[in-house]
Amino acid sequence: MAVVSRAPELLQQARVDRRGRCHQRAGFSLVDLLVALAVMLLLIGLMLPTLSGVRETTRKIVCMSNVRQKTLAMGMYADDFRSALPYSRSYGKSLNDPTFDPKYLMAARLAPPSGGFDGLGTLFHMGYGTVPGVYYCPSHTGTIRLDNYLAAWQRTANATILTNFQFRGGSSTGVTRLDALDARLALISDGLSTVKDFNHTTGGNVAWSDQSVVWYDDKGGNLLKTIPVDSTTPGAPTKVLNAWQLLDEGPKSASNTLILTP
Repeated sequence: MAVVSRAPELLQQARVDRRGRCHQRAGFSLVDLLVALAVMLLLIGLMLPTLSGVRETTRKIVCMSNVRQKTLAMGMYADDFRSALPYSRSYGKSLNDPTFDPKYLMAARLAPPSGGFDGLGTLFHMGYGTVPGVYYCPSHTGTIRLDNYLAAWQRTANATILTNFQFRGGSSTGVTRLDALDARLALISDGLSTVKDFNHTTGGNVAWSDQSVVWYDDKGGNLLKTIPVDSTTPGAPTKVLNAWQLLDEGPKSASNTLILTP
């Protein structure tokens, strides 16, 4: 009888014990938290390179879009001016002047005494649908950035405008008519004037004279090795012309090449 009379008490105690054990199992110790934190940090470390690669791929596509917009504008300009390319003072000089500074192939506007919009900047000046932002690459890590030249783009400062892209202006023999150029002649590219101007390090976006835009895959680093380290590098203009010739040959890896056709 004593056992039976204590049954409710024993049942209540069992419930209390079960609740206590369940409560203890649901908790986290400091060790558990440290282990979870370590796992999270490890996963983040593993994912960072992948995320970085995704960001650069996105920037490359934006850059290609920028080149594409300038290429379309160049084609419209040529249609309106009997197939003539926008005039570039720097291109004409670079063909026969060994002292020429290649960075001016990236100029969209020249300060006095030359003055005025030039090369690709003519497309902006003539209203062919481009805006200042498309003259700059999101992967660029140097000092040639839109905010440094915005006043000149807005014509509130009479100064030289440099961009992240180079405009060839014609062939190495001086042909400047779009309809007279070989279809695989590089006319617009990411910066080639110095290593710092080479926006993507693993290759660059290129517009050919047939108005297709391609990604030049420089896995072997041959193009980067050709580019001058800086403007004081001996033979810098010749090195830039050699880089253009590499671009004329086209991408080396067709499987890794995105091509946008007219």
